[in-house]
Amino acid sequence: MGYNRGEWTELYVLMKLLADRKLEVCDSDLEKIEDVYYPIIKIFKDSIDDNELEFSIEDTIKIILNNNEKIQIEIIEFVKNAEKVLNAIKEYRGGRGAFEIEGIEEMLEKINIKVKQSSTDKHDLKLQVEDKNTNKKPILTFSIKSKLGDGATILNASSATNIKYKISKLDTNYINSINSINTRTKLVDRYKKIIKLGGKIEFDSYEEEQFFSNLRYIDGDAPNIIAYLVLYSYQYNTKNISDLIKHLNTENPLDINLDEYRDFYKSKIIKVIRASAFGMMPSKSWDGNESVTGGIIVTKENGEIVLLDKLYYENELNEYLINNTKLDTPSTSRYHMLELKKEENNMISFTLNLQIRFK
Repeated sequence: MGYNRGEWTELYVLMKLLADRKLEVCDSDLEKIEDVYYPIIKIFKDSIDDNELEFSIEDTIKIILNNNEKIQIEIIEFVKNAEKVLNAIKEYRGGRGAFEIEGIEEMLEKINIKVKQSSTDKHDLKLQVEDKNTNKKPILTFSIKSKLGDGATILNASSATNIKYKISKLDTNYINSINSINTRTKLVDRYKKIIKLGGKIEFDSYEEEQFFSNLRYIDGDAPNIIAYLVLYSYQYNTKNISDLIKHLNTENPLDINLDEYRDFYKSKIIKVIRASAFGMMPSKSWDGNESVTGGIIVTKENGEIVLLDKLYYENELNEYLINNTKLDTPSTSRYHMLELKKEENNMISFTLNLQIRFK
């Protein structure tokens, strides 16, 4: 059976963790923090027929369904098959499509898991671990991100993430000529043309009230800050979140005393990225409940698996999110971005769309 690179990576993570029997914590550079790890007691994963399976780690791996042991598998089998999947992922050169891995069918039949998960789930894996700080054995949920392929999306583009801006001091006779700009960098070029012709751009509103409400729930300043973050990505022609925070500090659109509140913009953006990564969906009402409780499991280029820990190393997690995320440019035609429209009172408006992903 064929799966895409991301789906095979989730299978690799499952088998690798069962083989290693521990989840090692890392810093913001994805380097392991010495002697900081969670021993794994169980891993939970849905079966093909949507029943929850328990992978209980003892001298062997016991797969349990409804409190009944179904099968025992030697740990060495997970070691061998994890290596097989990793090598296949590294060697595959076919782009984003599905591909098969020779010799893995028997293991897939034994473990009987559902590889393809719901796109609405923010968490990918559930573990019971030993917390050596509290001597408790909590069940935690994790998202999985891979450095073996393209950066995963944190916040998907949709009609819900459209942001509206208004232009003043621009003659409406220029609308058609600006909209006709169709260069490879047409959005940046349209923005530059508006400014060159004397237009002044300001944030107006969010087209989806629910997304606006969610952002305001995260932080009262978040709607304005995110709107200017997106706008500055075209003004300064950069997508890196860390660079855009510097531009926010320079422009200071909310007129904050940055001598006193140096990390004002950074702290607000961290809140939005974390909410997007751990629970919030733009088009659904969000109450602050995060479905990812343990953190982000990262598969490095060499196959090493590390944890950005949400419980005890939040600063490391936050720094990683800031330094390893970027805005993406979704389809300009689908979302009609920077297509100028004439409003009442000769006001001109356009929209941009928000999408956030890992680098």
